[in-house]
Order: sequence, then structure tokens, then C-alpha cells
Amino acid sequence: MYSVCFFLAFVDSSWIVSLTMLVSILMQAIELDSTDAILYSNRSFCVLQIGEATRALTDANTCIRMRPEWLKGYYRKGAALMSLKEYKEACDAFLAGLKLDPTNADMERIFR
Repeated sequence: MYSVCFFLAFVDSSWIVSLTMLVSILMQAIELDSTDAILYSNRSFCVLQIGEATRALTDANTCIRMRPEWLKGYYRKGAALMSLKEYKEACDAFLAGLKLDPTNADMERIFR
């Protein structure tokens, strides 16, 4: 269900409205299952895209607390911190993720 929502968010010409609607859907999903780190990761991505970096950081931190072994939370945290111009902290978050999976191409590209 959520992948369909993501697809629709980017196909629609008014993508900001679609992302805002998706954030609302994710909020409802989190109310139903507040233990799913994927929901927080996805909401972190969406709110960052609409310019809410502080909120994205909160969701990324929640994601990391729930699944500290999953590098996507660290990626989301680093992206939010970059948007907040907290470059040292962003670098630390990206490095933490890279330590979890040193061969991850997305994380490696950040440092190039």
C-alpha cells in the first residue's frame, strides 16, 4: 500500500500536495503501528522534501532507536542534518551508517 502512495506522490504534478497527503497517510499508519521503523523513515523522507528538516530529524532519530542496525535511519538523519546545515553531525550520521554497511554505494557516494 505505501509503495503505491509513494509512486502516486511523484507521478502527480502537484508533488508537494501529494507528499503532504502522504505524510498524513503515514501519520495514520504510525497511529496503527508505532513500532514500524520503516514508517518513520518514509515520513522523514517526505517531510524533508517539503522543507521540514527538524521534523525529518525527529523521525530519523526514532527510526534509529527502533532499528539501530538499519542504515537507512542514519541516511535519513544525515540528510536532515545537512538540510539544517549541521554538517559535522551529518557527517557523523553518515559515517555511522557506513560502518553498518561499508559496501553501500549510496553511503559511499556521500563522501565523494
